Amino acid sequence: GLPCQVISEEETFGELMDELQAPSPDWPLCQRLDNVLNSLPHRMIPDGWVILERFHPSYYAQIPELERYTAYDQRLAEWGFQLVLLDLPDQALAARSLYRYEREAEGWI
Repeated sequence: GLPCQVISEEETFGELMDELQAPSPDWPLCQRLDNVLNSLPHRMIPDGWVILERFHPSYYAQIPELERYTAYDQRLAEWGFQLVLLDLPDQALAARSLYRYEREAEGWI
């Protein structure tokens, strides 16, 4: 198979929800994704795949600046990226979004 690089949400957005709760002028929102996109041309694998986990759709509600997302989408499209939307079964929705037991200590539930 072709070589593949996965850039996960931890690298692109990290703990953005925490940053939304306590904004810092020293750490602008979406800085991680900006850094990843700026480094992406140097990280591309010739004749390979890059899977970039951009962000969870809940960020649209948290940061309703659609021009920000449009700029990301346009830039990625110029590099030939395609959007893949994962569809979860209804029975998995609560476990994946509301009842995050792995983050219970952080008060997510």
